[in-house]
Amino acid sequence: MTNITYISHPNPSCKGNPLIEGLGYPMLQEEVEKACDDGVTQLGTLNEVPVQYHSYYIRSAIDNLAECYIARDEVYALYEKLRRMIEAGYINRNPADPVLKNKMLTAVHQDDENQHDAVLLKTITGQDIDSMLRANGSFLLAGLSGAGKTSLMLRILKLIQNELYHSTYITPDGNEIEIEELQIPYLYVQIHNRKGQKAFLKTVIEAIQVATKIPYLTRDVKNVDSVDDLIRLVRKLMLKHYVGILVIDEAQNIAPNFATDDDKKALIKNEKTSIKFIEEIFNRIGVPLFFIGTLSTLKLFGKEVTISRRTLIDGSLLLLGADVEGGFWNRFFKEINLCHLLDGKHDPEEHLKRHLHSLTQGIPAIAISLMRAVLSHMSKFDKGEQGLTIKALSHVFRQQFSELQKPLKALKNEKYHLYEDLAPLADLVEINKEISKQLAESEFELKNRDKEKKEQLILDTDKEAEAKVEKELNKVRKAKVKSKRSKVPVMDAKLAAKIGTKTLLKAGSGPKSSIISENS
Repeated sequence: MTNITYISHPNPSCKGNPLIEGLGYPMLQEEVEKACDDGVTQLGTLNEVPVQYHSYYIRSAIDNLAECYIARDEVYALYEKLRRMIEAGYINRNPADPVLKNKMLTAVHQDDENQHDAVLLKTITGQDIDSMLRANGSFLLAGLSGAGKTSLMLRILKLIQNELYHSTYITPDGNEIEIEELQIPYLYVQIHNRKGQKAFLKTVIEAIQVATKIPYLTRDVKNVDSVDDLIRLVRKLMLKHYVGILVIDEAQNIAPNFATDDDKKALIKNEKTSIKFIEEIFNRIGVPLFFIGTLSTLKLFGKEVTISRRTLIDGSLLLLGADVEGGFWNRFFKEINLCHLLDGKHDPEEHLKRHLHSLTQGIPAIAISLMRAVLSHMSKFDKGEQGLTIKALSHVFRQQFSELQKPLKALKNEKYHLYEDLAPLADLVEINKEISKQLAESEFELKNRDKEKKEQLILDTDKEAEAKVEKELNKVRKAKVKSKRSKVPVMDAKLAAKIGTKTLLKAGSGPKSSIISENS
């Protein structure tokens, strides 16, 4: 636990609330951008590495592209939106005045197996689902697969401390109060394969367990628990630990609401997890919702009147392919362009940047994989012939990324639904595996080739040296020996040099360099 430095919030709606003032001042735009960027780890000096191993270590450095991340231009807007949503969620949940929280906890407990109607809770919070959140209740970040939605959000979340323990707080009036509360500003969960309500609720409980290190899932959840039992536990934990916002990734897997004949009945037993189900649980107690999903999530949200209205009020953001003229693509290309590792004549940077964008339609995940494959491919050529060119980019793209040509063509024609239906990222995963496999095989072949050449070289040299040694020794045996000697002379250093032993040792020391052909 870290010590909390409270600020004095200038907004009267937030002033005097330790949950909000304990978050401190927000980061500035340049601070957010710098903190989110993770550049390529550059190759160290090769001065002390034998030259025959240089190409191996160059390809090892090229692999570092997989860990590279450059934040998109929208990063600060999303950071700021997240911060303001967290503040909005705390406005009506102030531990300095815990009366409302205690009433809500009591109502949740007494509603018991009737959580979907939540009669008692509604008497405390109001009948409208957004009574506790008049602004910043919901937000949708939608975008193409590979555009960087999840990576962007995870890096933004790391900028916000996710565990604050309050003890003593000085109110604006100068009064000192003891709080003794653990605050969890955000929770992040993913929805997979349209799982049911119980699975979703257990995922949320597990996230709270990880954040608090309290075994709620194993201690308080039983196999016989109903959906209402789990909703009651989730609501209690969200209130108890002052969760500021729930971030829900893979929101396209949320099922449509099936209770179309009765919009008020949002929670149906054994139903798939729906938008209304999620809203009713969390917005009802003042917890904002931040959804992340593919473009198909827009269609899902469009069918839900409440969420559509609130998304229009609170906003949403679409992440498509990056603009080739934008600041992000320029910074991104400069970071991943490792042509300085290669020895050859390269095409102009501006031409390469635009051609990479044309091939990948500005999808960062695909661009990084393609650049890694091209650089690795060109590094196998002889020095002076390793140029990074438009022709090389096109060649590797046709040879190794053919599975992505259909979805990228759909993207170029703005047929976004077809792009997603073709599951390009699943293909990209397989392509990256194949690239890694081919590189490993190339290095294995190189080592075996060196070994075979070395063994053959030593074998041939040994035969020659042995014949030469035998010849010289025969000369020694036939030579006239001085009377005082009774034995054949011991071979000393001079004789060893004379008969070629030093040549043998040199021939057998160290592997010879080898060149991998373009197609290896």
